[in-house]
Amino acid sequence: MKKFIIRKVALILFLICTTYSFSSDFFKVCVTFDAFDENKHIMNLAGSYISRELRSLNDVIVDLRYDWQTNWRQMNASNPDWRIHIMVSQLRTTDGVEVGIVISATVLSGTSTFIHQSLRAGSLNDLKIFCEAIVASFDSQFLSEDRKENFLENWQKKISEN
Repeated sequence: MKKFIIRKVALILFLICTTYSFSSDFFKVCVTFDAFDENKHIMNLAGSYISRELRSLNDVIVDLRYDWQTNWRQMNASNPDWRIHIMVSQLRTTDGVEVGIVISATVLSGTSTFIHQSLRAGSLNDLKIFCEAIVASFDSQFLSEDRKENFLENWQKKISEN
C-alpha cells in the first residue's frame, strides 16, 4: 500500500515538473484596432482592457497596433501565432444621442486564415466585460488547444531524446 502511494506521489510530481518545463512556450498574439467613428477614446479603452487580459494569461506576448490598415505589412512581418482584429463604435440614435457601443472581434490564424468572429453590443459600462469575454473565449477556444498540442509535441520530443 505504501509503495502504491509513493509511486502515485512520484508520478504526480513528475507530471507537475514536466508540465512546468513545457510552460515556457509563448504565443505571439497581434491585436489590431479600428474605430468606425472619430471617437478614439473607446478604441483606446478597449485596447487597454484587451491587452491587460491577454497579458494576464502569462504565456502570451501581445503586440498592439492601433492603425490596422497601415500596419498590416508590419504585422505580417512580426510573424504572430494569432491575430485578433477589434472594431469599436458608438451606437447613436437618429438624433445623434449616444446610447451604447458595439464591439466586433475577428480571430485570424497566424497565416491570416479566418477562424472566428463575435459581435457584442451594450452600454459603455459593458466595454470592460466585453473585452474580458473576448479574451476568455479566445483563450478557451483556441489557446487551450494550442497548449495541449505544444505539450504533446514537447512530451514526445523529451521521450524520444531519452
